[in-house]
Amino acid sequence: MFYEQRNAKACVAADVMVIPDVPGGGRDSYMIWEEGQVPAVVFEMTSESTCKDDQGRKKDLYVRLRVREYWLFDPKGEWIKEPLVGYRLSAGVYLPIRDYCSSVLGLRLAIGGAVIGFYHLDTGEKLFNPDDQK
Repeated sequence: MFYEQRNAKACVAADVMVIPDVPGGGRDSYMIWEEGQVPAVVFEMTSESTCKDDQGRKKDLYVRLRVREYWLFDPKGEWIKEPLVGYRLSAGVYLPIRDYCSSVLGLRLAIGGAVIGFYHLDTGEKLFNPDDQK
């Protein structure tokens, strides 16, 4: 994702971005100034090689870009305090999300082994996951 026009170094590789009302696919890069909006939610899968960047530079950048929610997932439980940590933007700073509920997505997140399960807040129903059919 490129976040500054005419600055090729102003880019970040988010693991997962949720950008409502923007068609998916069909592009090699996401350029904020062309698309007209920043991601609403970003997920980073943290690891030994990325944990400092995920909790430092990227977190600060997402605040500056006004990404509404930022989630860190450590599937092995080795690099952050909890396997899943979420932050919600409030008055220009990230505050911890303690209930694992994404108000932006309307979903509750839950760890299920090495994956995140997503559940509707209103019904509790789990979102379909292709691996669930196996």
